[in-house]
Amino acid sequence: LLPGLTSGREVFDAEAKILAADHHLYRVQINGFAGQPAGPNASGPFLQPVVAELHQYIVSNHLHPAMIGHSLGGLLGLMLAQAHPEDLHKLMIVDSLPFYALVFSPQATVDIVTPQAVAMRDQITSLSDEAYAAQVAQTATYLVKNPDAQKIVAADSRTSNRTVMANAMYEDLTTDLRPGLPVIKTPTTLLYPFDAAAVGPDHSRIDAVYTGAYSSMT
Repeated sequence: LLPGLTSGREVFDAEAKILAADHHLYRVQINGFAGQPAGPNASGPFLQPVVAELHQYIVSNHLHPAMIGHSLGGLLGLMLAQAHPEDLHKLMIVDSLPFYALVFSPQATVDIVTPQAVAMRDQITSLSDEAYAAQVAQTATYLVKNPDAQKIVAADSRTSNRTVMANAMYEDLTTDLRPGLPVIKTPTTLLYPFDAAAVGPDHSRIDAVYTGAYSSMT
């Protein structure tokens, strides 16, 4: 179980209670997220080293797991399936795109989105603690429906290492995995959200964004 940006392993508590009945679970905690020490994620690249560590753990423990990755965790799962096709038995991607910037525009490219990603990264690291706490609380309310879960997500964000979070978000925004999707042979299930209260009853645009992004996967 691989959580999203700034989230700790506890965000999967409800799912873990269900899955633990007939599965052995590995609940991943990313260094620097949710109060954990930043460790090697304190500086330098984020995504590729995390993927390398996941691969090493799988190999060292002779695993062939099914992976569920949410948001940033889904992107990491895709990267693992691309780089090490033998690692995963199957993959479930929850609310994750192979190129996150597609939520802004279907014409987005890495070159176009990079200045915006830089600005967002720099803004996060420059905010006061009070302003950052207010921002993550507002974001949690927007992204998460369950009030108790909102508190968990906001608390995880507040206690995350802000440099790690900002760098991870920057890499997420500027990583486009679509060219490599055709090589992924791991059986993959995609789950994505739709909120009629926010966007109206017509979900065709949301369908187009997600199914279009993964259209090259067979």
